[in-house]
Amino acid sequence: MGGSPKDDHRPDDDRLADDATVTPHRVLANDWSRRISRPLTHARASAMLTRMCPVSSDAKPVSAQTSGDQETHSVRRVLRRLYPVIPFLAILYAFLRGTFAQGPRDIDTRYFFIAGKAWVHGESPYDFSCYQTLWHQYFSENVTSGVFAYLPGSILYAAPLGMLDWPEARALFHWMNLAALLGIVLLCLRYTRSMAPASRSLPRYLWLAFGVAIGGVPGTIFTGQSTLMVCLAALAVVMLHGRYLLLLVPAILVASSKPQLTAPALIITALGEPLVRRRIWLAGAIAVGISVLAILPDAMPFTHLSGSVLNNASLGANTSANMIGLGPLLNAVGLSGVYGRVLQLLAFLFALVLVVWSMLKIRPVGSLPMPAAGMACFTIMGLAYPFHEYDTAFLIPMCAMLGLMSFRRQMVLLPLLLVLSRPGLIELASRVLGRTEMFRNRVFGLCWLLATVTILWWTVVDSSGRSSRATAWAGQS
Repeated sequence: MGGSPKDDHRPDDDRLADDATVTPHRVLANDWSRRISRPLTHARASAMLTRMCPVSSDAKPVSAQTSGDQETHSVRRVLRRLYPVIPFLAILYAFLRGTFAQGPRDIDTRYFFIAGKAWVHGESPYDFSCYQTLWHQYFSENVTSGVFAYLPGSILYAAPLGMLDWPEARALFHWMNLAALLGIVLLCLRYTRSMAPASRSLPRYLWLAFGVAIGGVPGTIFTGQSTLMVCLAALAVVMLHGRYLLLLVPAILVASSKPQLTAPALIITALGEPLVRRRIWLAGAIAVGISVLAILPDAMPFTHLSGSVLNNASLGANTSANMIGLGPLLNAVGLSGVYGRVLQLLAFLFALVLVVWSMLKIRPVGSLPMPAAGMACFTIMGLAYPFHEYDTAFLIPMCAMLGLMSFRRQMVLLPLLLVLSRPGLIELASRVLGRTEMFRNRVFGLCWLLATVTILWWTVVDSSGRSSRATAWAGQS
């Protein structure tokens, strides 16, 4: 027993028996030290956890819970990847409804087709004698003076029609509207992604789909109007933010063809940040030069153009009673004539100043306007000049921007937008109540006015700092 401890290779129990000083507590301590010196394997760890935390019979094992959470997470991830499909399903619905609706189709496409023929032949579409001669070569019914009152920027989408015969031009314009609707959706998705890049919430896609399904979108496709192309051009001017001059010039040209819709977006963008302002004014000057070249073949270009605009405003379909906006509402309460027009102009200028002040006070995120100010660009157009029912297709960007705002704000505008998106509901109610069509337009216009005032109020609240970004427009998780 005289050897050193390291030379003693006997079992532990024999050494403990020879040591008279060993106590039972020391035996237990040595035994525990041998146990903890062994490597901790996964099986041993699981057994130790089971002994320390016994699982009841009705509870699931930890591994089962983990696999269930993984499956739920994978399902949610797949569903989130399918969210962008929702707006494109709405595009399919609007296109099919506008294509296969019953009634006279492509009524307004004829006017663009004849204007394109005039431009291709080197003549002016604003000269009624020239326009009438070309009209009777393709259509038997008579044409009224002033049917073509679109500004010269319309040459970009009318001239290609003039290079074709009527059946091919009719089909081309139909597909141009579909392409414009697709472009609007893509730009709206880019806007929402720029404002809230970390969010892939369902409401933003649902609101965009809601805007695409507005009744004015199939109506535009069915009648052959250019509202979708004009909306795409105005949205592109806002999104480009003064960049890409080669794209900015044609966008301003197309948008200027219907200034009663696009004037707010163009003016607000042109009065924004100084650098953007200079680029917009440069592109606008180039667009004006191209517009002047488009009417040069006319011997009296400005006389014929102004005459076409005035004659168009006097047509029965363009009277105040058949349109929507602040003007028809003022006429309904007896404020017509000069006083009504002055009040419209003052309201429009006040709204413009309010939105521009808001955009200059809050620096846009990613060089884009905040949602409330952006929504105002596409809603205040009716303050200065009334618009048709199919022109509600111009509200698609506004609906997309609403998807970035708080749930409370969305619920405030939802009833008004339901009325604006489905005017047939007002028509049904007016028939039940025995009211005239003028009553329908007044209700329609009142809903639009309430939505516009609400958006302007949100613009003031967001710019004054009384509402933080998180509560005002943060992307929903």
